[in-house]
Amino acid sequence: YKQAPYESITKEKFEEMVSKLKPLDLDKTKDRAIGSKFCDSEACEIKL
Repeated sequence: YKQAPYESITKEKFEEMVSKLKPLDLDKTKDRAIGSKFCDSEACEIKL
């Protein structure tokens, strides 16, 4: 992706924007990792 342009802001504007951010709670995210998928003969093992 193309880099978004930088925007000059004041320290006060930065602090105002940061104060509106909500805390990031990674405990509520779901792990979407998929285990190993492979075929070693005529059969393939795929565990969902």
